[in-house]
Amino acid sequence: MKLTSIINLNKIWKKLAFSSVLTVLLTMLIMNLIIQKVNTYYGLIDFEADLESMINVAAHSLDEPLWNLNNETLVSICDSFFEKESVSRIVVKDLSLGVMYERMSDTLEHREDLLVTKVNGIFHNEKKIGSIEFTMTRYYIDQQNMRSSQIHLLEMLLIIFLLTLTLTVIISKITKPLSDLKLALENIADNNIDVPQIEIISNDEIADLSHSFNEMSYNIYDARKAINKLNEQLETKVELRTEELNLKNYELQESLKIINVTQQELLESNHDLSRTLRELQEIQDLLIESGKMALLGELVAGVAHEINTPIGVSLTMSSYIEVEARHLLTKVEENSLSKSDFMKFLSKLEESSNIVVRNLLRAGELITSFKQVAVDQTSHSVRKFNFR
Repeated sequence: MKLTSIINLNKIWKKLAFSSVLTVLLTMLIMNLIIQKVNTYYGLIDFEADLESMINVAAHSLDEPLWNLNNETLVSICDSFFEKESVSRIVVKDLSLGVMYERMSDTLEHREDLLVTKVNGIFHNEKKIGSIEFTMTRYYIDQQNMRSSQIHLLEMLLIIFLLTLTLTVIISKITKPLSDLKLALENIADNNIDVPQIEIISNDEIADLSHSFNEMSYNIYDARKAINKLNEQLETKVELRTEELNLKNYELQESLKIINVTQQELLESNHDLSRTLRELQEIQDLLIESGKMALLGELVAGVAHEINTPIGVSLTMSSYIEVEARHLLTKVEENSLSKSDFMKFLSKLEESSNIVVRNLLRAGELITSFKQVAVDQTSHSVRKFNFR
């Protein structure tokens, strides 16, 4: 529980300390990595330069013994290089005789993955007489880099410890006035003290803040006194306003009673008006139906008159054709029918038939027009008609 409360960054001093330590820690880690990389880089350069220098010295030292086949001197020179603990293997070869010297170290420091090998030629009077293979281990240079990293890590931990200690002291001095300010603000909020004040013991920004708080505390005290006085005055005004509202409320209730009576009378009048309106509506509907029937009678009489004329003409012509046909039949029976009589009958028959057809067509058109008027009352389709 305590560890959780410490990790929880709900305090300013915790945020300041955590941010400062984290910044220094990241900076030191980055610097340590950079230094380690630089040391490794330059260590490898020194290692390769050392290997190059030693193989050149060895090649130069072995030209005379190898040329003269002085094996004792050759071995003595090669063994002397093993006095350096980083030398792992030396192989000397003669172009004609092959391997003249070979020695290697097989300890843990000379593992295969740590070895670096370089081959150089051995010359005598600018003529190549053999070669030397020189192998060294990186174990010791790696150990040196590791020790350097450990030293830097210890330095970093020491710096972080000192920084944390310093920040704790500094932040405690900073947060102490802030805690006093917080307590004073709580007192103002709870109204425990009339005029809470903060003791000013420094001359910095927090001291300015404390001075401003003290002035604010006096102002709040004065404002509270003014508010209390206004509350007393407000209570007196509220009592007066309450009495006035009660009187107004009584008058309003009396007015509402009068309004209710008037409303009831209006409702009764409205009921009578509604009944009269319904009666007038019924009378109006009867008048409209009567007017419709009268108009329908006039329309039917007019249509009957229009239709009777062509039908009467057609009936007359039919009767005329019947009479003429009876005369023609009589002449046929008497065998007195002449060609001129027959042609005359045909002419009259054609003329009468045309009259009958025209009048029947006229009657049909009138009936169709009458029917179209009835259809137009229930149809919304567009139709052309002669306005004249």
